[in-house]
Amino acid sequence: MGKSSLNRDLAAGRPEKILWKVCLRQFAGLLFQQLYHIADWFVRAARRLAFTARSGMTGAQRPWRSGGRRNGTKAGE
Repeated sequence: MGKSSLNRDLAAGRPEKILWKVCLRQFAGLLFQQLYHIADWFVRAARRLAFTARSGMTGAQRPWRSGGRRNGTKAGE
Protein backbone atom coordinates (compact mmCIF):
# COMPACT_ATOMS: atom_id res chain seq x y z
CA MET A 1 0.00 0.00 0.00
CA GLY A 2 1.09 3.57 -0.60
CA LYS A 3 2.09 5.95 2.12
CA SER A 4 -0.84 7.92 3.49
CA SER A 5 -0.35 11.62 4.09
CA LEU A 6 -1.80 11.16 7.58
CA ASN A 7 0.61 8.40 8.60
CA ARG A 8 4.23 9.43 8.26
CA ASP A 9 7.35 8.11 9.86
CA LEU A 10 8.71 11.22 11.55
CA ALA A 11 11.95 9.42 12.40
CA ALA A 12 12.86 8.86 8.73
CA GLY A 13 14.29 11.54 6.46
CA ARG A 14 15.65 14.98 7.25
CA PRO A 15 14.25 16.27 10.55
CA GLU A 16 14.48 19.94 9.48
CA LYS A 17 12.26 19.39 6.45
CA ILE A 18 9.66 17.48 8.46
CA LEU A 19 9.64 20.07 11.26
CA TRP A 20 9.23 22.95 8.78
CA LYS A 21 6.24 21.23 7.18
CA VAL A 22 4.60 20.72 10.57
CA CYS A 23 5.35 24.28 11.70
CA LEU A 24 4.08 25.88 8.51
CA ARG A 25 0.82 23.93 8.66
CA GLN A 26 0.37 24.91 12.30
CA PHE A 27 1.11 28.56 11.54
CA ALA A 28 -1.32 28.57 8.61
CA GLY A 29 -4.05 27.13 10.84
CA LEU A 30 -3.45 29.77 13.50
CA LEU A 31 -3.47 32.54 10.89
CA PHE A 32 -6.80 31.42 9.45
CA GLN A 33 -8.25 31.11 12.95
CA GLN A 34 -7.23 34.70 13.74
CA LEU A 35 -8.72 35.93 10.46
CA TYR A 36 -11.97 34.15 11.32
CA HIS A 37 -12.10 35.80 14.76
CA ILE A 38 -11.43 39.24 13.28
CA ALA A 39 -14.18 38.77 10.67
CA ASP A 40 -16.55 37.54 13.39
CA TRP A 41 -15.77 40.62 15.49
CA PHE A 42 -16.64 42.91 12.56
CA VAL A 43 -19.94 41.09 11.97
CA ARG A 44 -20.89 41.36 15.64
CA ALA A 45 -19.96 45.05 15.75
CA ALA A 46 -22.04 45.75 12.65
CA ARG A 47 -25.03 43.96 14.19
CA ARG A 48 -24.69 45.97 17.39
CA LEU A 49 -24.52 49.22 15.45
CA ALA A 50 -27.55 48.25 13.37
CA PHE A 51 -29.50 47.28 16.49
CA THR A 52 -28.56 50.53 18.24
CA ALA A 53 -29.53 52.65 15.25
CA ARG A 54 -32.80 50.78 14.74
CA SER A 55 -33.89 50.88 18.39
CA GLY A 56 -32.70 54.41 19.16
CA MET A 57 -30.74 53.33 22.21
CA THR A 58 -28.09 55.61 23.65
CA GLY A 59 -24.74 54.47 25.02
CA ALA A 60 -25.98 54.31 28.61
CA GLN A 61 -28.95 52.12 27.65
CA ARG A 62 -26.96 49.41 25.89
CA PRO A 63 -26.89 46.30 28.10
CA TRP A 64 -23.49 45.17 26.75
CA ARG A 65 -21.91 48.46 27.84
CA SER A 66 -23.10 48.28 31.45
CA GLY A 67 -21.40 45.00 32.35
CA GLY A 68 -24.69 43.10 32.22
CA ARG A 69 -26.42 45.33 34.78
CA ARG A 70 -29.49 47.27 33.81
CA ASN A 71 -30.71 50.71 34.89
CA GLY A 72 -27.46 51.55 36.70
CA THR A 73 -28.01 49.10 39.54
CA LYS A 74 -25.03 47.61 41.29
CA ALA A 75 -24.30 43.90 41.40
CA GLY A 76 -26.29 42.18 44.12
CA GLU A 77 -29.13 44.68 44.26
